[in-house]
Order: sequence, then C-alpha cells, then structure tokens
Amino acid sequence: MAGRPKWRVTRGLKRVLEALAQGHSREAACSKGDVSRATFYARLQTDQTFATRVLEAEDAGKAAAEAVVLAAFDADNPDVAAKWAAWMLERKYRQEYGQQIDIRQLPTEALLALLGIDTTPQAPMTIQEARRRRALMLAQSDSQEPVDAAHSAEEKD
Repeated sequence: MAGRPKWRVTRGLKRVLEALAQGHSREAACSKGDVSRATFYARLQTDQTFATRVLEAEDAGKAAAEAVVLAAFDADNPDVAAKWAAWMLERKYRQEYGQQIDIRQLPTEALLALLGIDTTPQAPMTIQEARRRRALMLAQSDSQEPVDAAHSAEEKD
C-alpha cells in the first residue's frame, strides 16, 4: 500500500484546518499539518465537506488577522504595530485591503515607470516610443511575433 495511512492524513488535515483558522496561508497550513499540498488540493477537489470546512477556516483566519489589526492600535507602539498590521492585511487579503492605484491620475513619468519603461535622461522617448516598446514587450511575453505587435501599435497612433 502506497502513501501514508488514512488516519495520519486525516489528523494532518485537521491540523491544516486549525492553521487556516489561525490565519496561515494554505501552503503554511499544509506545512504545519505535515500534509503535502498535492494531498490538500486533491482532497479539496474531491470532498465537498472538506472544501466547505476550508472556506470556513479561512474566514476564521481572516477574522483573526483583522483582530490582530484592531489589537495593534492598543499596543505600546501603535504606529509600528498599525503599519505592520496594515501591511499584513494588504498582502494576505489583496482584493479587500490591497492598495488601489487610479492610473488616470498618475503623471506620465509614473505611469511609464509602472509599465517598466525606462525614462532616464539618457534615454528620452516620446509616448509613441513608449507604446511601441510596451507592445514589443507584450508581444514577446505572449510568444507572438514582435514585429506585428509593434506595427499594430504604430497604426493606432
């Protein structure tokens, strides 16, 4: 018989659920439960009850993380604690707490920097050049012909 005994996997998955309820990521929870990620995700796909328990545990973990944030304001050094707590929430729950950037309000230089386009004084460029370079970068990352993407960007101008 290959693999671990069923009782050991079941015990490990219970520890995974406990870790998720404490706010750990799925990967960290699997490590704490001594369960492989493959086993965790296989069970998650095949066992609806387990999937429901995982979602409930993750919700409890989120509540625990939010409690840490609230407790941070009562700490001895509230500025440091609040910054750490906000950082943690931004990373773990990006959809709800992540920073949102409105690119319509950014200056051109900042927008080009976000796109990864070099704007140093040694390499001045026009907006058309920036668009062309961005089109080349996107085309190369999508494994398309870069020449076609560059020409299509220039035709739009």
